[in-house]
Amino acid sequence: MKILVLGSKGYIGENLSSLLETLSHEIVRVDRKSLDFDDDKFLLTLFDLLDREQPSVIINAIGSIDSKVAHNPQALFNAIVLPTYSLFQYFSENKWASKVSVIILGSNSAGEPRRNYPIYAALKAAESGLSKTASELFEGTKVNWIEFKVPRLLGGLGSLDTLTKSRQNSADLGLLELQDQIVQYVSNLES
Repeated sequence: MKILVLGSKGYIGENLSSLLETLSHEIVRVDRKSLDFDDDKFLLTLFDLLDREQPSVIINAIGSIDSKVAHNPQALFNAIVLPTYSLFQYFSENKWASKVSVIILGSNSAGEPRRNYPIYAALKAAESGLSKTASELFEGTKVNWIEFKVPRLLGGLGSLDTLTKSRQNSADLGLLELQDQIVQYVSNLES
């Protein structure tokens, strides 16, 4: 099965891409840097990629923040909401020839107060609301839109080499649980 992974160089996306490859899936890896959200041509690039690759599954694992975007509201919007909105826009405007599943990796912190990144929680809530709308809008069509919630501990990890051992172990357990859910979902699509 061809699976396009947005955010394939992040902690979750990279691990998930590697796991799915070991299960004999064809993975199209797309990182945030190859789709420059601050460029006006971003949508054309993403839409061309979807037209060219025609994946059976799209996983949006983009959404983490780093010090470059943490205090820039536009950059945060571009990193968190724009990828999900762009996929929504694409499937709203295009007739997809075959079945496709769009998996959004949302956040358990959506809408929860976060002292250090209040705009992050608000934008994750917006992304989650958009996912719910898309799921309802595309019900009964060839587009299956689903959101998996990422355990809060996985978010905001920063550099993996700066994690304490206990936090790393907890993050690894959360990642394994998330991966199991996604692998099970993809396996069900194949049967």
